Amino acid sequence: MSDARSIIMIKREFQHNLMLQTVLSTFITLNVIILLGFYVSDFFADDDSMVDKFPLVLAVLEVIGVTVVYFVSQRISFHIAGPVYAIERTLRSIQEGNLMVTLRLRPGDSFMDAADTVNDTTTVLRERMIEIKAAADVLRGDAPGVAHLKELLDFYTTEEEEKADDAAGGATTVGSD
Repeated sequence: MSDARSIIMIKREFQHNLMLQTVLSTFITLNVIILLGFYVSDFFADDDSMVDKFPLVLAVLEVIGVTVVYFVSQRISFHIAGPVYAIERTLRSIQEGNLMVTLRLRPGDSFMDAADTVNDTTTVLRERMIEIKAAADVLRGDAPGVAHLKELLDFYTTEEEEKADDAAGGATTVGSD
């Protein structure tokens, strides 16, 4: 079985917006360079020395264009890198046992749906942990609570169950390829 992803457009709206922003910033910058090149060539049309300098002028315009595209891309990536950082920080906090954490992103940031999923998952984990703690309290008082605790704990996949699934050929992998 190949690890190659067969679907290229996974987050269609996000990917389309990113591609559109990249293509538009490049297209606009390229057109500005061309227009400025024509303007400069028309302005100095009767100056023969300008013909010799035109490649230099064009190179300067290209450097300006690359700089503009760089800063536009930096601004676009800000709304991607920031949420990724926040998601990683939140997941580390959850890993450390903090189920009271809430992931908050800035308006206009990418991955709002991922933030909602992380927050919903944390809420569910928090509720289930409350149930497990209540079942543990019941166990301290009476034996019938053992069945309820087993039912709650059976919900979660553990390392031993994962090894059994691997041996049976049913391993589950979650994540990006």
